[in-house]
Amino acid sequence: MWTRFALLAALSLGFATAPLVASADPAKKTTKSDAKTTKKATKGTAKGKAAKKTHKKAVRKAKRRVVHNMTGAKKALRETNRSLAQARAAVKGNASGAGAEDLREAVVNQKAARAALKKGRPQVAVHLTMQARTFAAAALAAASGAGVAP
Repeated sequence: MWTRFALLAALSLGFATAPLVASADPAKKTTKSDAKTTKKATKGTAKGKAAKKTHKKAVRKAKRRVVHNMTGAKKALRETNRSLAQARAAVKGNASGAGAEDLREAVVNQKAARAALKKGRPQVAVHLTMQARTFAAAALAAASGAGVAP
């Protein structure tokens, strides 16, 4: 890397050629219009498309992911409560009582999730409520007779 003085000396003696500079004034900052033209230039390139694709993929992943904070945990608990209500109705309407054990396990996990949220542990609460939701789905499947051969 040349210093300014060394570059001027080398240029005057003919030992170096002038470097290519995007703007005549190196201290000049890029403007919004420069940024827009650069953005337009990279938009159609493979690099621009790859970056756009990566961004879209990250957005999809973020939507799938449950947020492990208090708000996300409360939302997950509400969704699990809906699943539990459906499972309760299915097990109650079933004469054989199939799925009752899974439903009990789901209720226990959901109570533990509420307690964890109350203690300020949203990550534990989300984990427990997801387990409860899995048990509720299993209870619903057992009560509806899914997977039972005729």
